Amino acid sequence: MMDDLSQHIAAIMQACIDRGMRVPFIMCSASPNGCVLSTRFTPGSEMEVLAEYFPEEGFLLPINVMIVDQEGEAARVTITADGATTRH
Repeated sequence: MMDDLSQHIAAIMQACIDRGMRVPFIMCSASPNGCVLSTRFTPGSEMEVLAEYFPEEGFLLPINVMIVDQEGEAARVTITADGATTRH
């Protein structure tokens, strides 16, 4: 699941860059069971974990992902149970 989530997050961040959002990004992912991961993404460095909580079962679908850029622009994407992504 975490590998799939990492791939989704990478694609979501690239889509944010493609639509003109400016790094660094703050990203928060949350699932219905309370699993949370909040990170800072700056190009050329590893993601910095700002906060995290992982229940034993880990992330459950759907997962809501919110990205905020340095200008305050925000994007919200849901990773659905079938693995698709929906931008809001």
